[in-house]
Amino acid sequence: MPYRKGGKAKILIIDDHVVVREGLRELLSRESDLTVVGEAATADDAIATCRALQPDAAIVDLSLGRDTGFALVKTLRECSPRTALLVLSMHDERIFARRAIESGARGYVGKHEDAHTILRALRRVLSGKVYLSEDIADRLLASLSGGAPAAGDRHSGARLSRRELEVLRLIGSGRKTGEIAEQLGISGKTVETHRSRIKEKLGVDSSTELMVVAINWLRDGFLEQSK
Repeated sequence: MPYRKGGKAKILIIDDHVVVREGLRELLSRESDLTVVGEAATADDAIATCRALQPDAAIVDLSLGRDTGFALVKTLRECSPRTALLVLSMHDERIFARRAIESGARGYVGKHEDAHTILRALRRVLSGKVYLSEDIADRLLASLSGGAPAAGDRHSGARLSRRELEVLRLIGSGRKTGEIAEQLGISGKTVETHRSRIKEKLGVDSSTELMVVAINWLRDGFLEQSK
C-alpha cells in the first residue's frame, strides 16, 4: 500500500553495521519526503520495532549476524503487511534477488549502488511498485526457464486479452492478488485464474518468473498499453 502523499514517509533501517545505519540515516535526513523513525541491528529488534512503528518502508540487510535475512523478510511482511520492504545487500547474485522477492520484499538493491539509485529504489517501493535494477532483472530472466519470452517480444503479449494485460501490469507494479482483485473489481479466485492463463500463454513456469517478465515489460513501456 503506497504511503500517503504530502507527508513524510516513515523509514525503518535494519542493518547490523553501525556505519551503514549512520550512512543511510544521513542520506535519508537530507530528503524532504523521508524520515527515519527507527533502527534495528538484530532480527528480534527489527520485528519488535517494525510491529510497534508500522513504518511505510523498511530497508533490510540480508546479513544480520547469524540471523537469516529471508526468514526475517517473511516475518516482517506478516507482522506489518503495509510496510514496503527494500532489501539492501552486499550480495548481488541473481539467486539472492530472486529469493528476496519470493520472501515478500518489494525491491532489491546492492550496497555498492550510489545514493541516487538507493533513493530511487526506496521511492519506487514506497509508491507500491517493485524495484529491480536492469542488471538484476536481466540476469534473473537469463536464469529462468528458456520458455519465457523476451521482455520486448510484443507478439507473445498479443496473445493476452486486455484483462490479462491489466493483471500482468499490476503484477509488474508489485501488487498482490488481493490488491489486484480490489483494483479491478474482481474476485481473488478470478485473479488467480488470469495468472494461470497468462503463465500458460507466455510459457512461464513460476510466479517469480512471471513477475520478472512483467517488471521488464512494464519498464520497457509495453504494458502501458493495457491501462
